[in-house]
Parts: sequence; C-alpha cells; structure tokens
Amino acid sequence: CEQIDYSALYPVAKQQFSGQQAIQVSKYHYSPVIPNHEDWAALPVSYTRVVLHNTSDQRQSFSLVRCLENLSGFQAIKQRPGVQDAACSLVRAANAQQAHATSWQTEGKHHYAIEMSGKASPGVDFDGQSCISVSAPTQCCVSAKPYFYSDTSAQQIAGALASGRFAQAVDRGIYSGRELSSSALCVSGELAPGESVEILFSLVLDFPHIQLPSLSSQKKYRQFYPESKGRALAICMRAIEIEPQVQAALATVNQQLMPDTCLDTLPMSTSGKAETRTLALNTLSFLAEATVWDEQDRFLVRECADYPFFNSLDVYFYGSFSLLQCFPRLDGAVMRHFSQAVLAENNIVRRHHEYVGLPHADLPNSKTEGPRAVRGAVIHDLGSPFDAKPDAYDWHNVKEWKDLAPKYILMVYRHFQHSKDQAIVEACWPAIEESLK
Repeated sequence: CEQIDYSALYPVAKQQFSGQQAIQVSKYHYSPVIPNHEDWAALPVSYTRVVLHNTSDQRQSFSLVRCLENLSGFQAIKQRPGVQDAACSLVRAANAQQAHATSWQTEGKHHYAIEMSGKASPGVDFDGQSCISVSAPTQCCVSAKPYFYSDTSAQQIAGALASGRFAQAVDRGIYSGRELSSSALCVSGELAPGESVEILFSLVLDFPHIQLPSLSSQKKYRQFYPESKGRALAICMRAIEIEPQVQAALATVNQQLMPDTCLDTLPMSTSGKAETRTLALNTLSFLAEATVWDEQDRFLVRECADYPFFNSLDVYFYGSFSLLQCFPRLDGAVMRHFSQAVLAENNIVRRHHEYVGLPHADLPNSKTEGPRAVRGAVIHDLGSPFDAKPDAYDWHNVKEWKDLAPKYILMVYRHFQHSKDQAIVEACWPAIEESLK
C-alpha cells in the first residue's frame, strides 16, 4: 500500500488503501448512533466493514485477521494523581480468562463469534465480557482461534495470514490462570478478476457497571439485556441482524441532520458547504465520547479530557443542539436532572480560586467560599468523573455567573419548541421560577 486516504463524517470513518496491489481495500468504521433509535445507539457495539475489489486480470487470494486481547479484569489507573484531568493508563491483568467460539449461518453468509470473559475483582473497571465476530459470504473460509497467549499474537497472526486459516488447538504448557490471552478470527478466499467481496467485523464491549464517586449504576443497554450470561453474544447477534438497517440509515443521516436546503442558504462555494457539513456532523462525536448513559437515563457528557465536567451548562448550551435533534427524549431527561439540581440545597462550604484545597488559609473576602448548592442558583455542571454530584466545579463561585439561568431557561424553551412536550416544561417550571428570583 502506497497511500491511505482517510475521511470522516460521524459516525462513519473511511480508509481507502491505494497503490499497486492487485486487490484494492476500503475499510469503514461506524457505530449505530442513528437519530431516534435509542435502542441501537445504547448498544456497546462498533462495526468494521472491509470491501475488497480485485482490479487485476487474474484470480487473487486474500486473508484478513481480526485480533483482540481479552480485557476482562483490566483496570484504568489515573496517570497524574491530584491533577484535574481524565488521562488514564490501562493496567493489564488476568484471572482465569476464557473464550468460547460460536458459529451460525444465515442466507448466503457465515457468522463466527468469540466471547471472552474472566474473573474480575469487585470494583474493577473491566468487569464483564467482550465479543468479536465476523460475517462473510459462504464462499469464504472463516476460522477462529478462541484462545492463545497474548505474547504469541504476532506469530499467530502471521501464520493465519500465510495459511488463510487458524487451527483452534492451543498448547497452554504450564497454565496458572494468570496468563493474558487473546482471540482472533480469520477470513480468506479468492476473487475473480473484477470481483468484490464485503466482510463485516463487529465488536461488543459488555462492561455494564458504572462506578464513579457518588454514582454507582448500570449502563443503559442493560435495560434491554438484563441477564449477564451470554449477553455479549446476544448483543453481537442483534448487532449483526440490524447492521443492514444501520448501514441504510447512515446513507441518509447526513441529509436528515443537515439537508442541502439548509446548506444552500449559506453564501459559500460548493467545497465550503461540504466542509461546513463535515465540521457540523463531526461535532456529533461528543455524544458518545466518554459519556455516561445509565438505566435511569442519566446522560452525562464529559466536556473534554482536561476539563472533565459533565454537561457544563455554559458551553453545553451550544453543544447540545445535536442531542435534541437526534434523541429529544434524552434531551428532556437532561433538563429534568438540571431542574432537580437547581432546586437542591447543599450547605457544605467550599473554597474557590487558589484557596481550593487550603481549608486553613486566610481568605481575602467572602466571595472566595460559599455553599455548594443554593436553591434557585443554576449550577455549572452535573458532576465529574471524580465527583459525580451536581456542581463539581469549584474553582469559581458560579452562583455569581449571570449566563447560566437564562441559558437553562432557553434550553427548556428550545426543547418545547422542538418536541412540543409540555410535560418537560411543567417538570422544569419550579426550577425556572426559582432561578429568576
């Protein structure tokens, strides 16, 4: 491969591999974040679709391998203790990791999936299962290596690419249960001159527990799949089932969210309009980046890695238009949570500015400390990964900020104008009244 062309229009990223090779390769990465399909968007699923096209005048062979390390038992450790950011490193751990392969057929296609699990200590971040799968036409050869030691990954992959298949047997040698393991899938076949083939890989990360300071909950998808046994495989099979509908919806979502009629009102060139659409649609990625969405419909969007507050109202006001357009019911749930926080009281005194963390320092004035929550004062945020209670931000006394109350009220009004849901207005009205006092 001589060149890789990359393009992204969320939630799809495309890689085009160009060069002198006989088989041209296109790869698409996407997830089922489809407007008004909460049941799809909640799934911990991603897809990778590979399209191979034989441009030569001779038959050509191909082999593809997908490999994943078993994540069960892994833990995230904060990289910079005491610093307000979300930078973490992954600590690999293993305890009785295991894997199981399942295969089935639908019309014209082979499907092969591998479930990976293990014993995890209580409170570990990666306490659950993962699953990888491949779907390929029946004329392809599909094989799996459910379990092998991770430190042999390079040899396993090289062997499968060379031979076009995996042997399932594995020699564990002296086994303790503390070995890091991986799983892999292989697809191989031949393409006639001018022939193309599509291969679909799917990934499921079923780690349902939400453990944050002051918040212990379960992720939203658990509402649809309450039983833990076999859940990763069940989600994987559902993901494969809906993928044609997801792919069809993705073909029209650009026009749905930003139609040409809207772009045509802008005094721009054709290329400028295309760039505007790309910029606007790629901002949708904030919906899924480090987001908490639990069974109680807490929808907590982290602003960014080094300012890790959930739904920071002063800027969330601008960024949340996409949530309203794509998932209006969730937007209403966020408004309800803000209204509850606005009406709450918390008399715990906090210090602000450089006096944060200095409880015994002399204060220059009364503005450098105050209660955490005052009834009617619109809050800055709905928490952070380090303090999941509302108004985790303490550097400034946000009770004095003048833009939060009008932005909150405008967001409720905006929601009503879009959804005509009067119940949200009624639920938020007491908080609106209090914020105006």
